[in-house]
Parts: sequence; C-alpha cells; structure tokens
Amino acid sequence: MSSIFKKYCEFINESSVIISMKGLMTNEFMNNIELKRDFETARRMMYELTSSIFEHKGEDLFRARTLVEVEPSELDSVITKINDQTTRMKFSRAGKAKRTPMKEFVWKIKCELK
Repeated sequence: MSSIFKKYCEFINESSVIISMKGLMTNEFMNNIELKRDFETARRMMYELTSSIFEHKGEDLFRARTLVEVEPSELDSVITKINDQTTRMKFSRAGKAKRTPMKEFVWKIKCELK
C-alpha cells in the first residue's frame, strides 16, 4: 500500500515540477534530480567551452556572462552540444549579446522542458 502512495507522490512531484517553468522561483526547479543534473551539466559545459558563467534568471530565462567575445554561431554550436547531453532541459539562444558597463558580454538563453 505504501508503494502506491510513494508512486503517487512521485507522480505529483513530477507533474507539479514543470510543463513550463513559468512562475518558478530561482532554485525551485532544483528539487527534481533530472532538472538539477541538466542544469549542472549545462553550467559546467558552458564554463568549459565558452568561459562563461551560466545562471538561471527566472521562469524559462537563463543567461551566460563572459568577458570573452563569443560569436553567435559558436554559442549555437555549444548549445547544441549541451542539448545532446541534457535529458529534459533544451536550450536556445534568445537574441544577441549585450555588453555591460563592466565589459561583460551577456547572452540570454531560453529553456524548454521536454
């Protein structure tokens, strides 16, 4: 009997975690191990391949900050490599990089959950 409730609780957790990330607090999606693993994989790969800091800004919006200028085509290829490694989170570039007063290049990245 308890296994039925456990499976039901897992089902409720899975369903409430995400169809779309709208309305989520910054770290709420970290309660799901698959999403946490995907985010950590994306963050590690983004740092290794583009020397950028990858962070969640809210809802389905992420950003990558770097001091190194990265071409849009290069970022797209990195995102493709990341998407090949992730299971539920799929990323895409949203626009061009903006330069901050601190000489950082900031890329907006959207996430879609599968």
